[in-house]
Amino acid sequence: PCVVCEEVCPVAPKAIQTRDEEVKDVFGNLVVLNKPFIVPDLCIGCGICETECPVQDQPAVYITAVGESRSAERRLLLKSRTPARPV
Repeated sequence: PCVVCEEVCPVAPKAIQTRDEEVKDVFGNLVVLNKPFIVPDLCIGCGICETECPVQDQPAVYITAVGESRSAERRLLLKSRTPARPV
């Protein structure tokens, strides 16, 4: 398994860890992958794990702030508590 993200995490103990999870492969077969996950209380939000991920075009880790998400095009979308006003 690749653990680049865990290796480059600058905090101790590491804010990114891995666990085995069963997922379906492209053929529909169940396989076990060692998937990364973030420990929010330890993460400082530096994003090094995401930028150093060797998976091309689809990193295994995405760093976002609380209440933030990313679109399919990976643009940041910030959720607002107030409706947008026309300009």
